Amino acid sequence: PFPFEAKWSKRWSSHKFNMKPGLRYEIALCILTGEICWVNGPWPCGLYNDWKIFNECGLRSFLEEHERVEADNGYRAGDPEVVKTPNGVFHPEEKKEIRNRVRARQETVNSRFKNWKILSEKFRHRIEDHSNVFNSIAVITQFELKYNNHPLFSVAEYAD
Repeated sequence: PFPFEAKWSKRWSSHKFNMKPGLRYEIALCILTGEICWVNGPWPCGLYNDWKIFNECGLRSFLEEHERVEADNGYRAGDPEVVKTPNGVFHPEEKKEIRNRVRARQETVNSRFKNWKILSEKFRHRIEDHSNVFNSIAVITQFELKYNNHPLFSVAEYAD
C-alpha cells in the first residue's frame, strides 16, 4: 500500500512473503462436485490468518447444522465440529486417502489461481478493483474446469 506508514502497512504485510504487502482470500470447493462454491475476501495478510477469516467473517457462518469442511493443518486449532484436518482428533485412518484427495483437489485449484500473473505482481489500482479481478479469475477458472475438459476428479464416494 502507498503511502508507507509503519502501523498502517504492517496490517497488510505477510509473514509468508518476507513482510511484503498482500491480500488473503478464502476459496472453497464443493467436496462432491469439485466446483468453486465460495470466494471471500480480500483480507489484509497481517491482520487475518486463514482460521480467523473462516471463523469470524467467512464460510463458518454459512455452514448448515452438522456440515463440516476439509482443511489443511492451519485449521487444526479450530473447532473439530466444523473443521476436519489431517492431524485432527476425528480423522480416522481408513478415511485418510479420500481426504487427501479432497485437499489435493483444493490445492490444484489454488495453483490455477497462482498462474494468473496479476495476482503475483504489484497491483497498482484500488483494493476494490483487486476483489473484482479475483472474482473474475474464480469465474474463469470454474468455466475452464467445467467446459474445457479439465474437470477435477470426482469424490462421489466421500461420505462422512
